[in-house]
Amino acid sequence: MDYLALAQQGKNQWWRYVLGFFLILLAWQGIGLMPLFAMGYWAEVDGDVATRFNWDTFMLEGISPALTFVDMMAMFIFLMLGVWLVVRFLHKRPFLSLITPLQRISWMRVLQGAVVFAAIYLSVTVLGEWLLPTPAGEMEYVFDAQAFLLFLPLALLLIPIQTSAEELLFRGYVLQGLGLVLHRWAAVLVSALLFALPHLLNPEVYGANLWIAVLPYLTTGLLLALLTVRDGTLELAMGVHAINNLFAFLFVTTPPYDTFPALFVYHGELFTWETVASEALIAVLFYWVIFRFFARPEALKVAP
Repeated sequence: MDYLALAQQGKNQWWRYVLGFFLILLAWQGIGLMPLFAMGYWAEVDGDVATRFNWDTFMLEGISPALTFVDMMAMFIFLMLGVWLVVRFLHKRPFLSLITPLQRISWMRVLQGAVVFAAIYLSVTVLGEWLLPTPAGEMEYVFDAQAFLLFLPLALLLIPIQTSAEELLFRGYVLQGLGLVLHRWAAVLVSALLFALPHLLNPEVYGANLWIAVLPYLTTGLLLALLTVRDGTLELAMGVHAINNLFAFLFVTTPPYDTFPALFVYHGELFTWETVASEALIAVLFYWVIFRFFARPEALKVAP
């Protein structure tokens, strides 16, 4: 069955999507931010001058990075809960229909997407570093084994929750909803734009050229939407998004915007044309490799 047609299983009056999207945003950005703001308030009034909430970077300072990370990730648990409640009780259709037309999720397909993407991501990164080495002083090796190993289990647990919640919203709820009123590829483009725009509010984007900064997020959004529509399930997108964010958190940190334990600290400019080209190359290579060399279930195939 066509992935976008899965939305037809439920009730789809326009007001349900308006109300549903509002309720999801309320759960995500309203209720979901309360733990972070509560911790920020505590940091401001605890009498310790070393602890505070930095409104410029939206980070807790002087507090354990692990605790800050858990507070940040809490909003995505509420996002996932919000999507589940809206789909089940407002649209009255199976929650699983956001992921697959089958009776269960293929975790092997999720893993396949993650592993293939990781291989291509690392290959392009290593090749790029060989051809265009990072200028001296921009990349600093800062690996702290104790801090990293304490942070690793939290990252492995919470980042897949974060990325799955975003997939359920943008490539599940939003993409399927748009597919009811737009042509397939128009729905893909609009969903990618809706995915990219909120990322422009991230602290690391402040001061950057927005026209350049939006392109990596738009590229990622397009890739994930195209994967979902062509593969017929959300599984590849879930795997790709999870491994991409795990790399972002565990390999390179970019102070002052995040200070989580990682292998390297990057001090250079985050958004450049080289970044855009690298993201585009990785996306094109992955799309070609996954559909050229890794078969999909015949029952889920749709026209490319």
